[in-house]
Amino acid sequence: MVNLARMYTEGLGIPPNQDEANRLFESAAKAGEFVAQIELGRIYSRGLGVTPDATAARRWYLMAIAQEPNVAADEEILEAKAYLKGAT
Repeated sequence: MVNLARMYTEGLGIPPNQDEANRLFESAAKAGEFVAQIELGRIYSRGLGVTPDATAARRWYLMAIAQEPNVAADEEILEAKAYLKGAT
């Protein structure tokens, strides 16, 4: 789901469609997919195809950070923590 969402985001082999990408990221994130949670944090913090929403960005970044012991994604964890530090 995450790969397909990225394809929609970047228009790789299919027409770009940020709404569909966001829908796919959200489905994957709700299922516990770390990368999708990070992407949704970015999407909501930057307003990519949505109105910027600090509350939603915070929620998705917090969900991603909760998985820190189980993922080897130091750069993404640091990004999420930096956002939360700046958003408080």
